[in-house]
Amino acid sequence: MNIFKGILFLLIGSAAVAFSGCNIINPVERTPSFLHIDSFQFTGNDEMGSSSRAITNVRVIYNNENLGVFDLPATIPVLADKPGKLWFSPGVTYSGINNYQVTYPFYTTDTFSFTPSPTQTQHITPKTGYYDPTTFDKIIADFERKEVPFLTVTGDTSLVLDSTDVFEGNYSGRITLANKLAVEFVLTEPFTAKTETYVEMNYKCSIPFVIGVQTSGASGTYIPVYASGLRPSANWNKVYVGLQQILIQYPGRPCRLLIMAAPETDKGGYLLLDNIKILSRK
Repeated sequence: MNIFKGILFLLIGSAAVAFSGCNIINPVERTPSFLHIDSFQFTGNDEMGSSSRAITNVRVIYNNENLGVFDLPATIPVLADKPGKLWFSPGVTYSGINNYQVTYPFYTTDTFSFTPSPTQTQHITPKTGYYDPTTFDKIIADFERKEVPFLTVTGDTSLVLDSTDVFEGNYSGRITLANKLAVEFVLTEPFTAKTETYVEMNYKCSIPFVIGVQTSGASGTYIPVYASGLRPSANWNKVYVGLQQILIQYPGRPCRLLIMAAPETDKGGYLLLDNIKILSRK
């Protein structure tokens, strides 16, 4: 009988240890709270021209923990058991490449105090706008002064004002090609190559075009360097083209924005531009 009791106690003890081990391996799961964000509220200012934007994603940080990047609109789970602070940073599609999303360095981050509410969804609209414009260099060309700040480099067609098809305001810039010959034109105002530079613009076109820069070599010859190609679009689009990957090769050199349009058929086509901005970190 004593042997039987000993075996029984041993089995009960083993079961208790095993049960305790299961709790360690499979701890109680916390229930998340949820945030829902449709879009950012954008605050513009006259110094930065148009408030047009194409914010496609948001980076969320909670109490210094990176929760990830989410395409908008988004419902975001937050595992938390006490109040904390949230950061929301707006992101854009880099150079028109749909699978390449980045946090835009010239838009501000918004913050919120957060109190967990497990299983509940809190609807939030973060705010953003440009950082203080005095912290970076900028060039703005919106055609509203009835001027065309571009020069033709190659080709026999010039960029002209258009008042019949504009994104906003009274004028856009238009180039019309009647054949398959390409045309290149540059923005007359130069900027200095820096490691963090973006071009923003609204565009509409029936032909593909390429965005890049024109800089100069050691011998003074002009060098065209292309950064991104964009396909035809029957509707007005907004694009953010990053130039840092090419400008890093030419630090400190003066550059001009370069655009090349090249029809794919002999029927030619058109390209419309509006609200061109070049932003660089000082």
